[in-house]
Amino acid sequence: MTYPTILRRATGAVLAIPVATALAACGSSSDTASESSAPAISDPCTAVGDNLMRELDLNPATRTPVAPAATETSACEVSSSDTTVRLSQSTTTFEAYRDSHQGNLIGVNVNQRPAVIVRSQSQCTLAMKDNAGITSLRVTVSVTALEWGMNPCGHIESYATTIEPTIPPLA
Repeated sequence: MTYPTILRRATGAVLAIPVATALAACGSSSDTASESSAPAISDPCTAVGDNLMRELDLNPATRTPVAPAATETSACEVSSSDTTVRLSQSTTTFEAYRDSHQGNLIGVNVNQRPAVIVRSQSQCTLAMKDNAGITSLRVTVSVTALEWGMNPCGHIESYATTIEPTIPPLA
């Protein structure tokens, strides 16, 4: 991916709906999902195929299982020349994740699935509700791409929209 491509894509608008509307249907505030919930993505490295990775301008050959963070059950990273996407699974409930990031999030729907976007300077995370807790995507861009003006949240909704069908429907 060349910088002119990145800059063209980074200027795309992020479509968001008000947090109150996106989160109005959420009710539970427990910290972990129900034990009887159907599993979501069991292995993010195998759940998202090579063709989907290419569709997202990510190189499937860079797909690497990574050690899950403290709140994750599994994680995988894939990258392009200027972007790394971490796809992970957590038993933290959507509601607990949302509540822990109040004041720093945007509520969205991804293919009718509740989700929130949390922004920072060089990273952007989108967490989608699933049957086991949350499936999240974290996009990190290189320092060079940041200097060129790339927005780490610029593509996160399109990444999530493409990956969301690999997550079982909400029960």
